[in-house]
Amino acid sequence: MPRSYKDRTLKLLFGTAAHCAYPGCASPIIFEDRGLLTPTAQIAHIRSESPEGPRHDSAYTGDINGFENLLLLCGVHHPAVDQHDSAYTIEELLEWKEQQKRQGDRFVRDADLAAIARRINGVPPVTPDAVLRGPIAHLGEAERLQQAEERVAESPLEAASLFAEVASRLEASPFARHAILLRARQCEALESGGDFESAASLRLNLGWALHTYGNSFAVTEHIRKLDSNRQHLSESILRSISALSYVAAFGYNHSVGIDDVAAAFDALQSTDMKYTESALMLAEQCIVWRRADLLTTRMDRLRDAALATPLDDDHLTIRARILMCLAEVADDWSRLDGAKGHYPPNAVAWIAARHARHLAIKGRTGEALRRWQDAIDVAVQAGLNDSAASWLYATVWVARQNFGPQMKAADTHLVAQALKVGGSGSVLPEPQPYASRAKSNILDKRWPDARHNLHQHLSYAVLSADWQEEFLAHQRFGDLYTETGQWTDAIRHYVYGSYSQKLKALVGRLPDEPLDFHPPSDDQPAWERVASFRFVSVAAELIPEETAREWASASYRELTTKEFSRSPIDTWGPAFGAFAGTCGAASLEEAEGFLNLTQDHLSESTPDSFFAFYEEYITAAVAIAESHPSLSVRVIDALCDAVLLNNHIADHASGKGELLFRSNPPHVSERLASAASEGNRYAALTLVLAGSDVEPVLAAARSSFERDSQPFVFNPGVTTFGTTLKETALLVRTLDDRDRTTFTHAMLDRVAEVRDAAENRSDALIAILYLAPTLPAATRSATFDALMSFVREPTESLVAFGTDNGPFARFKFTGGTPPLAALALRVAAALATTQEQFTQVQELAISLMYGARDTDWLHIAHALIALPVEALQIDLPVFAAHPNKAPRAFAARVWVRAPSQWPNLGVKLAKDPEPAVRYALASSLNDSPEHDEVRHLLQADHRRQIARTARAQAGHPGPDAGDEANG
Repeated sequence: MPRSYKDRTLKLLFGTAAHCAYPGCASPIIFEDRGLLTPTAQIAHIRSESPEGPRHDSAYTGDINGFENLLLLCGVHHPAVDQHDSAYTIEELLEWKEQQKRQGDRFVRDADLAAIARRINGVPPVTPDAVLRGPIAHLGEAERLQQAEERVAESPLEAASLFAEVASRLEASPFARHAILLRARQCEALESGGDFESAASLRLNLGWALHTYGNSFAVTEHIRKLDSNRQHLSESILRSISALSYVAAFGYNHSVGIDDVAAAFDALQSTDMKYTESALMLAEQCIVWRRADLLTTRMDRLRDAALATPLDDDHLTIRARILMCLAEVADDWSRLDGAKGHYPPNAVAWIAARHARHLAIKGRTGEALRRWQDAIDVAVQAGLNDSAASWLYATVWVARQNFGPQMKAADTHLVAQALKVGGSGSVLPEPQPYASRAKSNILDKRWPDARHNLHQHLSYAVLSADWQEEFLAHQRFGDLYTETGQWTDAIRHYVYGSYSQKLKALVGRLPDEPLDFHPPSDDQPAWERVASFRFVSVAAELIPEETAREWASASYRELTTKEFSRSPIDTWGPAFGAFAGTCGAASLEEAEGFLNLTQDHLSESTPDSFFAFYEEYITAAVAIAESHPSLSVRVIDALCDAVLLNNHIADHASGKGELLFRSNPPHVSERLASAASEGNRYAALTLVLAGSDVEPVLAAARSSFERDSQPFVFNPGVTTFGTTLKETALLVRTLDDRDRTTFTHAMLDRVAEVRDAAENRSDALIAILYLAPTLPAATRSATFDALMSFVREPTESLVAFGTDNGPFARFKFTGGTPPLAALALRVAAALATTQEQFTQVQELAISLMYGARDTDWLHIAHALIALPVEALQIDLPVFAAHPNKAPRAFAARVWVRAPSQWPNLGVKLAKDPEPAVRYALASSLNDSPEHDEVRHLLQADHRRQIARTARAQAGHPGPDAGDEANG
């Protein structure tokens, strides 16, 4: 039966004995070889414990398992002594005992004692880490590892040697990664034994291995321990430590940049440890993060590092990786021509794929697709199916980017999936699923980990030429930086990923601050230029004046050097939009050139044609006239050409160009009178808006009046959304009082018609608003009373547009139902003429404020603005401090009309965080000296439209209360 002997007993036994107790036997009790102890002796009892055992002595009172009753015998003599007990008496064995006690005085270390105890007591070795039990037991290294652990305290260098042997076995097996833990223990043992230089070299190797596995945290732990031993290390090792520390921190620590990595590499000498690895890391990360400047200045040194590598397959692959980076920066791949005869197959495939990526970026699509196919062919032959599948997807992605979505991917997808099923293998194995980890961390709002994973994901995608994953990584980076409010970085990555829709959505989330975003360089990929121009077309107001000038010039240059096409990477169209957004900052030469360039676009259009950029064109033309008054007549002519088209383009031109038309009524009349007389509705509307002679308008006005003043006809099951009532109201203003009154009554009937859609009833209310200043006093008063009754008891329409906005609705409508009560109050306010009516409007306005939506607030504010300032019975500073922007905009417009009543309020409103409030203030200013301080503030506003408006209003006499009803 197994026994358990005390440590003290074992220490005495093995400390006093040197060989077997049998006289003349020299068999050692311990066999020591290759740093390992193996107890070979067996413990024999002089007296047995059991009555049936050899030499039982019932009179013996000592410890049967104690030192005095035991002796050590070899495996040959122990069985003989116990099996022939009568031949080997107690007395004889006691003599052997005395002789064995005098054999020597051996010092038994604790580590030795532990090994002896396990052997004698029959206890199996237990590894220190459960993770290692399987691999180490499988390799038969459990005992060696146990002895290594036990020797750390007393003989650390011996322990280090044992750890190294076990680690080497693991590294030569499929369990290579497990060796890292043992190498770490080897480092600790070396450091305990004072061999700091060897430990540091080993830690450097471990650090680079862990970095390759993506475990930056573990690398930092090794660096921390290396730093604690700096005083014992050579300068060469210290330089290598510095390089590793920056490499590991880059991406893991957001304060460490690629410039820091470059500086650490510069400090290295070519003989320093991991010099080649540092060169590779710098070269590849410069490619990932687009820092060609750092590579250009180190080209020779990096090339020398690449060419100095040994000629085995692993080092040749490293050589190829560095040379690929240099080829990309220099746009010269000649050094890698003929790779098939000089590099291993994985490197040959890799070179072809990276070259393909480079060609795609340069816009050489056909060559890129051919090179990717070369890469796929070699990868399949080499069993690198994962890489082959990724590159197959890349060909589809690039084709779609350049030729449009008509490029079908179904067959390619099937082939790619078949490759993955047929086997794995990649030129650059991904040690962790970086993309999924990044996505998970973004969802969990673990921002530092998400950034680190995305850093790894992007590096992996770029370096392995996985085109699809590269764009996905940029999208995820954009999402991450959007969620964390890092707006500049979010924009940059969305541009890199060509995510125009995300850029457009981002504009609504940007803070009201100047946007530091400059035009793309000419050598940037076409899709990035497209995304940049599109973004600026919707974010132009946040671009500062100086930068806007850069964008106007860049956009104009694009328009004059490129041709419009339907390609997905066409830059002409997006540049057109960008110029429209920034042309207010364009030079006179550029503005005039733009008009020359586009003058035939509209003139060559017909009523049935569609000029794709008509909205941008009209926006640009109006902005040019505002910035360069000398071109205003030419712009008016261009807008009149648009009006003459008599279609949706004409509608847009008449609305956007209203103020410009009003600046020169005679010229507008000269251009449009004939067309209006011939029935061009938009020409007639434009003449009315411009304040021109209305004689040519009367026929169109009469026709529209007779059509739209007819009673509403309800057709069950049929609902029509959209009317011409607003436009007709403008035309009816040119008719007599009776016609205006008749039309107003027709509109009141339409407002009361609950069987009609709320959108159409809203149009009827706005039609009355347009007519309000021209109505006879009696009609005006009666209409006011009718509308106030409606405000007090509004009726909802029985039909609505877009009511299903639930989570499962396929089509959603975001406009919402028009706020009829608030709009009716706004119209009533435009009709009010007496103090009693002014008071009623204010009372109902206050009642509507409770629970008001943004759209309600807009109309309530307009209602109060329409009242004379002296009639207002409200606390304006309260409105100026309201959380909703509409009341604050109302306060701004009221303050302009009586600045002396609220002396400090104007400055506060000029600094309001909401642009709409500042614009309301700027557009209401006049040349009063009391506005000077506010005007100066707004003229310096970072939003160019606000600044331009404030400058334009400097000599303006100011609006009247009823101006909004004038159109």
